[in-house]
Amino acid sequence: MSTNIKISGLIAVLIGVISFAAATVSNASASGISSIPNAALASTPTKAAKPTATPLPPAPLPLFLALAPGGGQANNNIFSFAKTLSQISNGGVSFMPIPSPAGDYVAYGYIPVTYLKQNGARSGIGPPENITLLSMSTNKKETIAGQPTNVNFDVSQNGTLAFTLRSYPSWSPDGTKLAWTEITVDQAANINMDLAIEQLVVYDLTTKTTQVIVARLPDHRFPSGPADPAKSVVAWGQGGIAVQVASATLDYGFTIYVYTPAGKLISQTSEDTILVGLDNGQMIWVKNGTADMITAVGGSLLIDPLTGNLYTNPGTDELYNPRAPHALSLYFGSDTGNEASTNWLIAQNGKPVQTLSGIIITSNFGAAISPDGKQAAFMVYQGQGSSGTVTIFKNGSPRNLGVSSVNGIAWSAPAWRINLQGQDF
Repeated sequence: MSTNIKISGLIAVLIGVISFAAATVSNASASGISSIPNAALASTPTKAAKPTATPLPPAPLPLFLALAPGGGQANNNIFSFAKTLSQISNGGVSFMPIPSPAGDYVAYGYIPVTYLKQNGARSGIGPPENITLLSMSTNKKETIAGQPTNVNFDVSQNGTLAFTLRSYPSWSPDGTKLAWTEITVDQAANINMDLAIEQLVVYDLTTKTTQVIVARLPDHRFPSGPADPAKSVVAWGQGGIAVQVASATLDYGFTIYVYTPAGKLISQTSEDTILVGLDNGQMIWVKNGTADMITAVGGSLLIDPLTGNLYTNPGTDELYNPRAPHALSLYFGSDTGNEASTNWLIAQNGKPVQTLSGIIITSNFGAAISPDGKQAAFMVYQGQGSSGTVTIFKNGSPRNLGVSSVNGIAWSAPAWRINLQGQDF
């Protein structure tokens, strides 16, 4: 095997998304972070004009669950739930379901069977990820990003390693494209043996082609050794494609880069300020009035995608469905003093109607709103680090779905906006 890689054991399969590692802001002005200035507020108001709902999908989407029967994550698969539970993926380990904004497809990543057959515990290579599209109209599945034809994860076969590691995909706002990152290794051709080159790619559903739009992203670090690259996180919003890189020059924390769909750099955050105020949630795009900003779920900062400047979040992040903007939504209420659970509020037209206790929402996969906005689903955990059960709120009351060992849920494409604690939308 090449001397550029030293394999030291299995890199654990990580089902959750990479989160922001951050400290609490104790003095925003001292950290170079300011409140949004009055001039900015004038152009990016915190109260938007009444939104117009977009049309519903042609057919109602079921609730999707990343479920591991028997517990754990090693046998995680995708299921759908309408009136009964139906398994969608099989034959490996599948990751979180990601519905398109149009509601016509669901994307999900999975660890290929080749990796499992070659004994991932022995290979030492952090798990690869293929990407599949499920058509909601035909119920057919198509792998749009697989492994190279000469794929090999077995380090005992000296000189023949060949594989691709990928991030979670992210939909374009119009639902016609997907973006993700790739780290491809080909030992026989001596390509990327140090796993340092990570590319940003875009897949076009219309042409069924994949294009590299950034040939090399800024260098990432290796948290647990040379076989464990910290894959970047991608979030595509109206303001561009945001890429969260675990910067090689930092011991912890991230730098956010924003690119156009053609791969031109728009902005980046400063490494010395990104370490604070972004808490421990998934990177998301959020509507601050009419402006599109970047934050983390539960984050106390907003990032201007045009400049990379950081501002204090004037409210709280609210999960809603843009197809039904005046219907049910969820936003953070308060801490409980127990880091394994927090209080969130179910709201109708932005006004709280019920408090939810004992839940944690740190990503797009912890809660979901139905396509018509009349139901909300959320995960309830028994303790920190555990998988959860699912509760559905409908007609003013919650009911437990009766399934356990759930690692994530999705119902329609998630959207977030800033709520100034109960404002009327």
